[in-house]
Amino acid sequence: QLGNESLLDDYHRDWLYSETPVFVPIPSGSNISDIALGNQHSCAALVNGSVYCWGDNSYSQLGTEGVVYSAGSNSYSRSYSPILLSSPGQTDVIEIEAGGVHTCTIVSNGSVYCWGRNDHGQLGTPRTSQYSWVIDHQATPALVSFPAHRTATSLSMGVMHSCALLDDDSVWCWGENNDGQLGIGVSPGAYSDTDSWMRDEPHVVSGFQGSLPTF
Repeated sequence: QLGNESLLDDYHRDWLYSETPVFVPIPSGSNISDIALGNQHSCAALVNGSVYCWGDNSYSQLGTEGVVYSAGSNSYSRSYSPILLSSPGQTDVIEIEAGGVHTCTIVSNGSVYCWGRNDHGQLGTPRTSQYSWVIDHQATPALVSFPAHRTATSLSMGVMHSCALLDDDSVWCWGENNDGQLGIGVSPGAYSDTDSWMRDEPHVVSGFQGSLPTF
């Protein structure tokens, strides 16, 4: 997740770290506008609107499938150096944020896209299974749906939930809700009520419209 392959050795690949800052080899001449840090992955949005990600890719949080690093007989789904996110619609990114194992962006028209792990609906798109223990994930950035004519101005990510501030000052959240982190309440029997403890589409948080929240 440090984005520098020069730190690798032949013996302790899962124990590598640096106590001092290391250079991340983003393409020469590029200026970074935003950085996002997940549990074990990192991403940078450039001034030109492109995105580079590196680190763990077990759940496609780098925005691609099959990034595999081989070391002897072992293979890993990760990238030790930045890779360009080449998905359509991700060439004009103005903000990037990362959750535990998912990533979201705002593009120039105010749309929000997310990719990575989605077992708790943290991508804001329908899960492939109703069961949270089925590890749902996707590499292709998925468009998050908000009310018509509304655009996002800011994002904030938790480990397994996401929130967006829209241009009308409303706040919308989606993903895990077992501790009420979506701001929509939670039933006493949350773990037996799937609709209460996770939401795979954005829901508005009451009481914020017009009060100018900031992330």
